Amino acid sequence: GIKKISLKNEKLLEEMEAKCQIESAELERCRVTRKELDVQVSTIKTKNGAMEEEVGWCRERLTSTERAMEGMERALSEKSREGSGLNTALAAITKVVDKSNDEDGSEENKDKSHQPLLMEMKYNKSFRNAVFLRQTYAAVGGVAASMLLQGLLPGVANVIRMIFLR
Repeated sequence: GIKKISLKNEKLLEEMEAKCQIESAELERCRVTRKELDVQVSTIKTKNGAMEEEVGWCRERLTSTERAMEGMERALSEKSREGSGLNTALAAITKVVDKSNDEDGSEENKDKSHQPLLMEMKYNKSFRNAVFLRQTYAAVGGVAASMLLQGLLPGVANVIRMIFLR
């Protein structure tokens, strides 16, 4: 009786120890997998934070550029209505660009919730202004060339007409 019960309990204990070892090994695999997944989650969160920062920077630049472009359009339309020369239009646009750059850079106009960017795309103010002015002057040059061609093409067409229709 007692030996039989003792042997039965020993077998039951061995089975339970084997189950415990199997579950312990599975638990260890789960811990390792969890650590790997935690590393992946933190990497993804870091990349997401960097992307959000970059998107914020791009949105700020877009807003600033849109404001400057609207100002340039206003200045060009005002100058074209007045009938003044290209030099005064360029001077007006330069004033608008300088004004928008001053608005972007002044401490009192900055949003309190704005946090500085912590990435490579954060350039110093003088570099940003130089790039912005170069792009603005290129755009104004394109507009000026377009206006010049619109003015010259009818005259060139008349000269060609006179040469070939004589």
